[in-house]
Amino acid sequence: MTATDGGPSPARPGIRAALEHRAVGLGQIRLVVRIIWALLDSSIWVLAIYIATWLRYQYSVELTLIRDTEIVALVAGAAHLIVGTALGLYARRTLRGSFEELQSIALSTVLVTGGLSVWAVVAQPIVVPRTVPLIAGLAAFCCLLAGRSVSRAVTIKRVSARSQGIPVIVFGAGSGGRLLVRNLVHDHDSPYQPVAMLDDDKAKRRFQVDGVRVHGTRDALEKVATKTGATHMVIAIPSASSATLRDLRAAAERVGLHALVVPPLASLVNHNPTARDIRDIDLEDLLGRRPVRLDQAASYCLLAEPARRPGHRRRRLDRLGAVPSDRPVRPGQACPARPGRVGAARPADRPRRERPAVRGQYRAVRHP
Repeated sequence: MTATDGGPSPARPGIRAALEHRAVGLGQIRLVVRIIWALLDSSIWVLAIYIATWLRYQYSVELTLIRDTEIVALVAGAAHLIVGTALGLYARRTLRGSFEELQSIALSTVLVTGGLSVWAVVAQPIVVPRTVPLIAGLAAFCCLLAGRSVSRAVTIKRVSARSQGIPVIVFGAGSGGRLLVRNLVHDHDSPYQPVAMLDDDKAKRRFQVDGVRVHGTRDALEKVATKTGATHMVIAIPSASSATLRDLRAAAERVGLHALVVPPLASLVNHNPTARDIRDIDLEDLLGRRPVRLDQAASYCLLAEPARRPGHRRRRLDRLGAVPSDRPVRPGQACPARPGRVGAARPADRPRRERPAVRGQYRAVRHP
């Protein structure tokens, strides 16, 4: 069976195998990177113990390079490796240099420092001075933060330097805008590349998110679009009203930008906005509600009911445009039976009124 017959293409198994091989290779590379980070952090703890002991003994190398210091340094490095692994510091679920990783580093440092301090106080004879664990913990924490900060800065600079994707201006530097910019910057498959941010809050001027800076308010839209060469503007305000969307859309169209929008706040519960959530502004966004849709079949049946005066039905339908001029209305045409509508069947237990000979008098008559 060939590819034209609906069967699988001969090239697909090869492509699938190549993709699987690439995924395996990337997984191995990431595993090696995590192991390198773990060993580097443990080495920082070992070095911090030696430096703290050297400072405590007033720069005496002979008193620093002893067996007790070596044992404490190796225990500190191993303890950080065990605690950090247990806290998920070297797992895939944390982004390098993120707030979650910094929390794990701080907690690991506190636990290791506390354990070493208890050991230094209780041990007899004294293995290291009792202030060494505290000094080493502070030094190790600063070094670990510095390493993460440098790694994140290099990553952001490398990612923001790529020129692929449609250049867009993100309007809104709130939580939704920051999450969107961060996801667009770190998503290599994103069709959009944020080049600038705008926000009407002047306090957020020069605010920076992963290398993308806030250049001003909506008044600077034309200047920023000309400077950056952007062709689209994404309104990243999930809680924006319909009036705000209309104003921003008009401002973008005046400078030749195509306005896009992210979903409302109710659609982003437990979900961060990504490139797949960016869409055009529709009628529902501009109205602030769902558009009303007329039930044409029910309207036609209601208007097609017999009128009181001859010819009135035809004139009414032609005036409202309910029926084309080449489609005649047949006399006696009835609507489908629907509860509460014209032509609906009367319940058996509902009384029926009859008009007697004397005007103004009515009586209720039950159905047989």
